[in-house]
Amino acid sequence: MFRRIPSRRAVLKGILVVDLLLLPFLFLLLSRWNTPPTFIAEHPYFLYDLDLKEPRSSGQKCVLPKLHPFDPSIWNYFSPPKDIVCKTRQLDLTFVSKEGILTFNGTQLELSGYEVGRNLHCHWYTVLRAGDNQDDDDKVVYRSEAVLPSNGTFLPHDQEVFQVKCHNFAGITVYERLHARVRNVTRPDGAKDSLKNPVNVLIFGLDSLSRLAFIRLLPRTYKYLTEDLQMTVFRGMNKVGDNTYPNLIALLTGRKAYGGGLPDYNLGYDEWPLVWKNYSEAGYDTMWAEDFPQYGLFNYLAKGFRRPPTDHYLRPFWLALEESSLLKFSSHMCYGPHPKHILQMEYVREFVAKYNSSRRPYFAFSFLAELSHEYLSRVASADDQFEEFFRFLHQGGYLQNTILIVMSDHGHRFDAIRATAVGHIEERMPFFAIHVPQNISSTQSEVTTALNLNSARLVTPFDTHATLIDILNFSAEGHPLGKTLPPPGTLGQSLFREVPLERTCENASIPINYCTCETESPIPDSDTRAVLAATAIIKHINELLKDGGTTITEGCASLSLKVIRTAHLVKTTEDFGDTGLKSQGCCGGRP
Repeated sequence: MFRRIPSRRAVLKGILVVDLLLLPFLFLLLSRWNTPPTFIAEHPYFLYDLDLKEPRSSGQKCVLPKLHPFDPSIWNYFSPPKDIVCKTRQLDLTFVSKEGILTFNGTQLELSGYEVGRNLHCHWYTVLRAGDNQDDDDKVVYRSEAVLPSNGTFLPHDQEVFQVKCHNFAGITVYERLHARVRNVTRPDGAKDSLKNPVNVLIFGLDSLSRLAFIRLLPRTYKYLTEDLQMTVFRGMNKVGDNTYPNLIALLTGRKAYGGGLPDYNLGYDEWPLVWKNYSEAGYDTMWAEDFPQYGLFNYLAKGFRRPPTDHYLRPFWLALEESSLLKFSSHMCYGPHPKHILQMEYVREFVAKYNSSRRPYFAFSFLAELSHEYLSRVASADDQFEEFFRFLHQGGYLQNTILIVMSDHGHRFDAIRATAVGHIEERMPFFAIHVPQNISSTQSEVTTALNLNSARLVTPFDTHATLIDILNFSAEGHPLGKTLPPPGTLGQSLFREVPLERTCENASIPINYCTCETESPIPDSDTRAVLAATAIIKHINELLKDGGTTITEGCASLSLKVIRTAHLVKTTEDFGDTGLKSQGCCGGRP
């Protein structure tokens, strides 16, 4: 029996029916592919007008990358922000009043069921650096134990960090809390009077945050900085080294961290020409506050300081916090019921308020590392808190005579977004913004002009250092901003002077592998240039393994090229002695 073969017309009808059935599914699939998640589509800067906000700077030799903060290639690398939730292991039974009294919170005591002297007995201690030896920057000691009476006690005015411990009737510790307060600093009479135009400097730093990531993750803060404070945001800030160290050393010294003529870091940093020394010598009070003490700028794989480097130095607080028993029972990123970054921000609040009332000039640098160092999206949880912090500074009048810098050291170096072309570029372009008080900008219009021009030009942390020296000369000597040349042996120029259109990565002292004055275009994975570049990378890795000479590299198999995942051709605007063309790829190897 023969089977009936369908006619051509019947087959076409069947295909048409199947196509009609599949079309809605395909349309839905494609629309989802091209449509961002709701939380991205509703972001206030999703419709950021790149052409309006970031017009090209004509005639500039360095062509800066022009990237949208929500380029479709990075949508899959973001998720809705999650708050840092701190479980309440204990209530805050103690606090330090504005008058410097360490005392009890009666409401919290009642809620906890404690009564001082009956079922709660407390002592307080002063937390100090261990001494003036080279290794004492990593140690703290607890001194001057005393009973904390129910009506509180005045704290020593010349100390900043204190610990409270309480036990119950059975002698079991039931409460522990660290407190930081801004101590009084004694300076010679007339130190401030020698300054011609005393202006404060406040630097607020966040680790691993590019300009584009700042827009994406901190939209409320970005809006407040740019609209309410009218800060100038720099689109061309380019890092000069891989990680935090070379970039902050460039900012603080104006020199290269390696090979820049600085003293041997193995001997510690007391003799280094850090910019806060210049301010201190001119009569300023100084502050350096940095969390994440195990990875401190001057302490990770280094010796730190024999003596506190600034008048106000928060490292003992963070060291004591890291070894406290309360931290061991706290939620991640928390100290008891408080997110850890809030503790430093509260200290900075107290600092600016105290110095505003005393009218003594200050140089203050607060750097938060832990919040954004490991995971890119975590910093989004602090957006409201950062906005409120800057609102406090602005509405409290604390910026009327203060130059404010908000900055980062580089973009994120570990997040998965670096696998994209956008992430690869923005990792080299940290956030940087500056606010100049109106009493200065209104009398020196050329300062505002220079800042606006420079916001679209290639700049570096070396320029930040030169700017800080410029501010100091304006304050101490009365020189107009933008007229001071950087000190001999340092790099960069003040951002209050126009950066030349001819500036390139080479003459700005930016290594070629961090240069962003280039354009990239994808090339096929099979392109000969990509294969040659990938082969060269594998060969170099094998040579490093062979010459390692350590127990780690012994027995390592020789690698060979397995696959080339991505390849781009990069055209630079630089003249580093090569052809101006280079290929870069991301490849996988196998033993």
